[in-house]
Amino acid sequence: MKKRLISMVLAVSMAVSIMPAPAFASGGGQQPETVIGQEVDQQNSSGDYSEVSSLDQLTYTNNECKVRLTKDIVMTKAVTVNNGNRLTIDLNGHTLTAAENSRAFFIQNGALTIEDSIGGGVIQGSGTVNGYGGAILMNGSDSNNALTLAGGTIRGFTAKYGAGVSMGNGTFRMTGGAIRNCSATGGKADGGGVYVSGGSFEMSDGTISACNAANAGGGVYVLSGSFEMSGGSIEDCTAYEGAGVKVYPSSGKTASFSMTGGEIKNCNTNGVSIYAIGGTSEFSMSGGTIEDNGGDGVRVDAGSAVMSGGSVKDSELYDIRIGSSATLTVNNTQVGGTVLNQGAITGQGNAEFTGTVEIAGTGKITGCKIHRIEHRSPYKGTITDSPCDEYVYLLGRSWPTAKIPSEAGESITLKVSSYLPPVMENSLTIPKGVTVTVDLAGKTLSAKESDFKIINNGTLTLIDSGTDGALSIPIENDGVLNANGGTVTSEVTNKGTIQATGTPVTQFTGTLVNQEGASVTAGDFRGCMITNNGGTIGGGAIWDNPEPNPEQPGAGSEDGGAGAVIAALAVGTVVVGGGILLAHSYIQNNLPEGFAVPETRQELAVVLWNMAGKPEPASQQTYTDVQDEEVLKAVCWAVENELVTPETESTLGADVRVNRLQVIGAMYQTNKRKK
Repeated sequence: MKKRLISMVLAVSMAVSIMPAPAFASGGGQQPETVIGQEVDQQNSSGDYSEVSSLDQLTYTNNECKVRLTKDIVMTKAVTVNNGNRLTIDLNGHTLTAAENSRAFFIQNGALTIEDSIGGGVIQGSGTVNGYGGAILMNGSDSNNALTLAGGTIRGFTAKYGAGVSMGNGTFRMTGGAIRNCSATGGKADGGGVYVSGGSFEMSDGTISACNAANAGGGVYVLSGSFEMSGGSIEDCTAYEGAGVKVYPSSGKTASFSMTGGEIKNCNTNGVSIYAIGGTSEFSMSGGTIEDNGGDGVRVDAGSAVMSGGSVKDSELYDIRIGSSATLTVNNTQVGGTVLNQGAITGQGNAEFTGTVEIAGTGKITGCKIHRIEHRSPYKGTITDSPCDEYVYLLGRSWPTAKIPSEAGESITLKVSSYLPPVMENSLTIPKGVTVTVDLAGKTLSAKESDFKIINNGTLTLIDSGTDGALSIPIENDGVLNANGGTVTSEVTNKGTIQATGTPVTQFTGTLVNQEGASVTAGDFRGCMITNNGGTIGGGAIWDNPEPNPEQPGAGSEDGGAGAVIAALAVGTVVVGGGILLAHSYIQNNLPEGFAVPETRQELAVVLWNMAGKPEPASQQTYTDVQDEEVLKAVCWAVENELVTPETESTLGADVRVNRLQVIGAMYQTNKRKK
């Protein structure tokens, strides 16, 4: 081992002794001490490197120059790599700062490789560069241009086009390193990280992050040429559109983006955006991930897209959006997430959408298996040879009466759309035997006119796939209303059945008129005003159960709670034994003959005592505001049976008024005692 170390030191010493003097920085300076055992050949550094403290004088031998920084350097001007020369710079953990308002490198028929053997190396911008190429500009007339970023970070550059790197021609290979915090500014500025207007950009590793463009392509903008991504990441980039990658060819040109690996994530407005006017734009994806982006994951407004693998998910709007002038070919793969199709989607092989495809305008879908289709109004899109598990019609400005089935046993699902005001301009009638499911989708669905309503003779199922969805359209239910979600704030006239087939259940906060023969077995009616005309309510229906009022007869007893329910249900109703009875009828049916409806506490005590058969009280109490001896018997009996609560130990509060709720509750308690 000792012999090997000595040999390595000797080899390094010999290499330094024969190196041409001009390759060193002008002005000389003491070189750092060589660390015994440290490998010189690090991160693609295979030849002899000159250690430099300045880039003002570089010497090429056989068109090649390799330098390693020995300290942080502030450049005095841009370095031009031309005439077939090949320059390799090892940042060696140091910072190379560009001259003020100047790019760092200009490649003109040359090759530049940037490495960083120990990590932490930076090429730092200073000020704003006019035009193209903040950090590095690759000349447009030279197809032999070559740039390799293997290590180090390009950061803090500002230019109008390609603040990090601007390609006019040639090949840019990003195999490592990073382009970070670069900004394309000034008018419609594009390409915060990389601007491709010719040649080929190949990204297999590394990161483009936190770059910004005033217009498009916060990460990468492709005007002409190609961008091939097989690894690495584009993340946290921002732009007005196409924050991750924007492909927008100039007239007569072709621009393409091919993704076989890597990831594009957390960009603010579209992960990938494809567009074209007069040129040809292409996008293909066979691997990699596009996720958690604002706007759409992939937006193809014009041009062609081919999906044969990879994943697009968790986007703010749609995972994939296909515009009216665009096509998407799904080649023998599964596509998940949400898709909006306004153009043409064609499946090849086992093409399958496992999420939701929303079809709009004259969009077309052919040859795909689809889990769920949501069809936008006016439903002009076409679907051919594409079986689906679920088919949903998105509501326009009116109920789609022409789409409502007429034959018993048929069904349709309607959903409130996210792009139109949820205000219906007509009424909906559901025929007998037909099932209509309405998904409120987190919106409040109302009617333009007060006489527009839902007339249900079949089955109406309410659901809410979002949160806080509400229906504010009157319902006349003569069939079955499945209360499976959302909130109904309007009037419901029930002549049929209100039930639920699952959870959550619908909350009713408007009014319910329950007609004779109708039934309610489910729903949340806390806060609903209810008028019953002979129907029944029971089963799993939810009602308020407020704390008993001390002034309320029956307070403190279990059965008295039945009377307490009345306050939450409605004036004119009471829950007794699981059913609903009209309050007026209940009082009249239980009043002793010759008595009027009691209006005061004393009158109530007398009525209750007579209902019970005038029993003798267990004890005789004196109340100063009760003068009649027989009335006093009635009061004492009612008090000791906790049907009436006196005001104090010596006063009843004889003239305190009682409401119908208190009368019903007390009557019910009295009847229970009679049994």
